[in-house]
Amino acid sequence: MFNWLQPFCSHRPYALPANTFAAGQAPTPSVLLVHGYACNHAVWLDLQPALAAAGYRCEAIDMEPVLGDIDAYADALLSRIEQLVASTGQAPLLVCHSMGGLVARAALAKGAQDLCAGVVTLGTPHHGCALARFGIGRNARQMRCGSAWLKALATAEAPALRARLVSIFSWHDSIAGPSCTSWLDGARHMPLSGIGHVSLLRDPRAVTAVVAALATLRTAP
Repeated sequence: MFNWLQPFCSHRPYALPANTFAAGQAPTPSVLLVHGYACNHAVWLDLQPALAAAGYRCEAIDMEPVLGDIDAYADALLSRIEQLVASTGQAPLLVCHSMGGLVARAALAKGAQDLCAGVVTLGTPHHGCALARFGIGRNARQMRCGSAWLKALATAEAPALRARLVSIFSWHDSIAGPSCTSWLDGARHMPLSGIGHVSLLRDPRAVTAVVAALATLRTAP
């Protein structure tokens, strides 16, 4: 992921969606992919073909600068969501890895809630990450367990916002630990076992869970 895909393969195009929906059905919403800390959109190259096979047209956003403010990332994400709604006429679904889930929650709190059909998070440290105290950058400080930023985000969220979120995580994720950090009251949860933090982006069980979570969000009232 860090030695090959991200530095050398970010130019690769995403797979195109399969034509799996019959005429007369509502068009499938787009999926916007949001990466995590110190990553770029190439982290999705292993998982994205499965989403395309399920009929989803995928786009991605890069969070820049690398060590920036999560609130600034949220502003950029909100703008991108607004662009997708304007171009497609539909609210997109979000799939987010690690810090990307916090970016999505912050964007929804800033006004994207009515523009987003739902959020799937993968290994997101919703309550902070123990390793963040060793990280660098404003975003790492914001992800520290018990940070003022995390407390403010939780205060800004309404129950209806969390009800549109599915948290997929692994009990054996040693990066976004402690593992209970991915359990967010009011959200739906899909816990897995024996999968590492980066492997959530490619393990077949995690990929299957993402597709299932998206289907659940599409049919939710």
